[in-house]
Amino acid sequence: PKPAISIGGTDCRFWRWRGIPAYVYGPIPYNMGAADEYVTLDDLYGTVRVHVLSAFDYLTGSME
Repeated sequence: PKPAISIGGTDCRFWRWRGIPAYVYGPIPYNMGAADEYVTLDDLYGTVRVHVLSAFDYLTGSME
């Protein structure tokens, strides 16, 4: 995935305030903050896949 800058606040700011690099990874929000805000299923499934596989690699030691 390509990095993208987005408006809106996240809890990552608390880590960055302490000098710890922090990033947000997730689906692209469309109409963010509006009553009809949504994400596409493809983006959601892709995000879930990355999170699940990352957890699997971490928990099984596959990243070494």
